[in-house]
Amino acid sequence: MIETALRVLYDSFPFLVSIAGAVMYNRLPESRHKTATWVLICAGLIGSVITYEIHLRSDNAHAAEVTGIKKDNQSLLSNLNHVSAQNEQILHMLSSNRPQDEQSRRQRILEVLRNEYILSHQNVPTRIVTGQEWPPTDWLNERLAKMKEGWRVQKSADTPGLTQLATVLVELQKEQERQRQELTSRHLTPEQKRVIYAALVPFAGQSIQIGGLADDAETGRFAQEWVTLFKDAGWDSGQGSSMVVPPPEGLLIVVRDRRSLIPGREPPGLIAFIHALQQLGMIPPKAPTMFSNAVKAGQFELLVGSRPKP
Repeated sequence: MIETALRVLYDSFPFLVSIAGAVMYNRLPESRHKTATWVLICAGLIGSVITYEIHLRSDNAHAAEVTGIKKDNQSLLSNLNHVSAQNEQILHMLSSNRPQDEQSRRQRILEVLRNEYILSHQNVPTRIVTGQEWPPTDWLNERLAKMKEGWRVQKSADTPGLTQLATVLVELQKEQERQRQELTSRHLTPEQKRVIYAALVPFAGQSIQIGGLADDAETGRFAQEWVTLFKDAGWDSGQGSSMVVPPPEGLLIVVRDRRSLIPGREPPGLIAFIHALQQLGMIPPKAPTMFSNAVKAGQFELLVGSRPKP
């Protein structure tokens, strides 16, 4: 409002002074011309002050605009410098040393995506530019989906800064551990399944309990494959876990007592199953056995022990 009033006075002041001078000289007696002259001089001084104020305000506004532009340019230059430095580091690592594990590969993908976010968005928070925060989780996951990556990042609660970085790394470590366990787990090969299935099918309808070791996830996963194989062969199979001290290795046949091993008195399918395992080299010539009163008469159980040491 003040700025507008000053500009109006600035624009109209010379015209107003000229009109006032003409009126005063035409209407005032000659004796008062001196007084009128001083009035006009004072009015001129006031006009000069108004003009100076207008120029001062204009200069200040221009200076503020230039300062703002410089700050914006400095911020943009700083962002570009950070992005350039990070990209150089990533390119150097990828060109000189190939990632040795999945976690490193994913970490570098996230770093490249952060740089992409910085370049494609305005007013990016400084903490993202400096690497203290990741871009929004939804944006990251959308880009990962477009890249056909089979993993995603999780949003950390309340603290999106360095804690989010830790959360992402923890998720990567969990995935890496899951893949490691998958690679080191035992699995039945197609040939093993074929031979054992052929030995079990003639005794379809029998029951068997298959168990892994308590607190050993790998034996539990391997035991589940045995459960599936017995079921495919028509057996009634179930899965449990056992606490055995010391924990056995490999496969262990569990029967009720020694009489269950006497030819002609053995549980149906036991001899055929043992022969199949021996044929495949999965157990030694003398089948490892254990006795337990918990086993029902006329049945046997399979205990999956820990992975044999090389």
